[in-house]
Amino acid sequence: MKIWVDADSCPVKIRDIISKASLRLQIEAIYVANRDIPVRDHDYITKIKTSLEDQSADIYIMDNVDSGDIVITRDIP
Repeated sequence: MKIWVDADSCPVKIRDIISKASLRLQIEAIYVANRDIPVRDHDYITKIKTSLEDQSADIYIMDNVDSGDIVITRDIP
């Protein structure tokens, strides 16, 4: 299981909670955004920077998520 985070609009406090939980539970958290996002660095954190195109982070997550993964987003489908 992985935690995918649409980090473009994810509040800092939520990113902190996710990062702490990721380390504590030893689950990979993947932050996807179209810009650099400041997040805590540790072995279970991955940052992915997408293109500047609209919805590029959403598309990246949809193309890479697996069954059983968790996706955290503020988007409404």
